[in-house]
Amino acid sequence: MDPEKLKPALQDLVVESLNWLRTPSNVEKIEPSYQKYANEVKYDEYGWPKLTDLTFQTYGSPRHEKSVFDFSMVLYRVLEQFTAWKPFIETALTYDRILWFYSLEDSDSTSEELARIDPQLGRSWPFRLIKSGVGDLVDRYLHRYNTFELDEANFGLLYTGWYNNIFADKLEFDVIVPILGLSFEDAQIAMADGVEIVRMTDTIQLQRGIHGQYRYYFNSNVTRAATFAVVSRGWEITNVPQLIRHATVFTPDYLRTVLARIDLVFAAIRAVTGFQTGYSQILIQADGWCDHSYGGLPTTHAVSVRQFPESFETQGVWLSKPADISGKQCLEIAETYNWLGTVRQNKVALAARRLNQAYLRSSDDDAIVDAIIGLEALIGDGNAEMTHKIASRIAAIRKLNPVDGLSPYAVFRLTKKIYAQRSAIVHGTHETKTDKQLVTPPHGENERVQSSIGMLRHLVVTLAKFPEYLEPTKIDELMLD
Repeated sequence: MDPEKLKPALQDLVVESLNWLRTPSNVEKIEPSYQKYANEVKYDEYGWPKLTDLTFQTYGSPRHEKSVFDFSMVLYRVLEQFTAWKPFIETALTYDRILWFYSLEDSDSTSEELARIDPQLGRSWPFRLIKSGVGDLVDRYLHRYNTFELDEANFGLLYTGWYNNIFADKLEFDVIVPILGLSFEDAQIAMADGVEIVRMTDTIQLQRGIHGQYRYYFNSNVTRAATFAVVSRGWEITNVPQLIRHATVFTPDYLRTVLARIDLVFAAIRAVTGFQTGYSQILIQADGWCDHSYGGLPTTHAVSVRQFPESFETQGVWLSKPADISGKQCLEIAETYNWLGTVRQNKVALAARRLNQAYLRSSDDDAIVDAIIGLEALIGDGNAEMTHKIASRIAAIRKLNPVDGLSPYAVFRLTKKIYAQRSAIVHGTHETKTDKQLVTPPHGENERVQSSIGMLRHLVVTLAKFPEYLEPTKIDELMLD
């Protein structure tokens, strides 16, 4: 059965809906609530978007050009006024794919209001098809094109997204992860695997502001502190029924493969710059399909996560300007990510993960252990005398990429001290503070923490430049030259 046959029936129903909405008295009679959205993004004195100002709930008749009247929620209450609703629903219910997508195959319950309109269709009336299949499409048309007149070309574009949402076997999407607390000199940084860092447009800021209002379990101002994002394109999922998609598909666990790649970008940023950063939001932007829309914006799903330092919330990352990353550092970030992302070795992924974790720890001890594990993963060989070998190899690596004015011998001695601290931590023999003085931020004044993380950062960046030394014996040869 050709799904395109649905198009004329759906178009007739959309036309009737738009005609009904163009009469203010019709909307006033039902006194709907609606979401009022800003149509532009304002920025504060530090350059952060004011996302919390983008939406609020109100009542009465909306101004369609600036707000979203949720017609999808009241459509079933006025359907008896339309002549096109019954031909559309009778046609739609003949498609097994629609029954599958809206989980209607085993449904035996329906709205009493709909049963009153037509008892014969009442028991099988698909409320989700009315709301998501028709009402959302009307809202989307009205607020994207700001007119009650139906243009067939514009309707055709929206119908394609509606059709693919239900009938496509695979759904393609891009993943957008805003970067907290940083600004980049380059507006776009292209990297391997279709990954890039870009300055977010106002459209993306509007999208993430709208989604974020009801999803935080931390101070929502943290999420404001982002003007750039990591973007990973070209992902896809197998299409599933709508309820399953919304409940289980777009979650951090389901997205772990793409997030592993995103985390490599943050490891590269931290390795090159040493800046505190992280992310609190994951945006899933549909490519070629549409299952909802707010204010005419592209379809986006959002997930809130807590992948940022505790100090971002306690000290207010949004209360200061972003840390600036130079054009030279942008190139180094791309180089480092390209190496991290293309070296298919578990030890490299482990080192990157431990570098990220060290920056997110609230405990100095845990951060030191993370950094040492990362160092051992990259240049250890699992044999005896690990402390001496790691210290010697780190010192030799400094010859390739000197920084900080430290001589290889000074690096060797410092590594020995850090290893002694690590040994004391894991065996529980280190000293702990017993007074009641609070120290913030974490790691800020701990030289051993800064040194251990700094060594791991330097090693990651250096191996990205000289990947042949990922083999520890090559470093041993370097020491003998």
